[in-house]
Amino acid sequence: LDKKEKGFALTGLHSVRLNEYNALYDPNMRHFFESKNNQLLLYRTGQIDSNGRVIDLDKNKSKLFILEREFKEAEKIEERRQKEELEMRVRI
Repeated sequence: LDKKEKGFALTGLHSVRLNEYNALYDPNMRHFFESKNNQLLLYRTGQIDSNGRVIDLDKNKSKLFILEREFKEAEKIEERRQKEELEMRVRI
């Protein structure tokens, strides 16, 4: 057994890169993802659209960034509005 273990080399594993796997694109998993419960979960979590098509987050990353920025800006505006409204109530 020791002889077999010494012949087993793990060198070079750091340079090997596996392909990225996404089960949503796997044709063997199609039947699993076609169930209504799974479709609903995938839709709620933003992984598919209303037509059942997979949403590629890497392709839409810039759109997501813009939306997040707009939400943050809207939150700041709303906070300022509420603060001004509170100040007006205190004056009256």
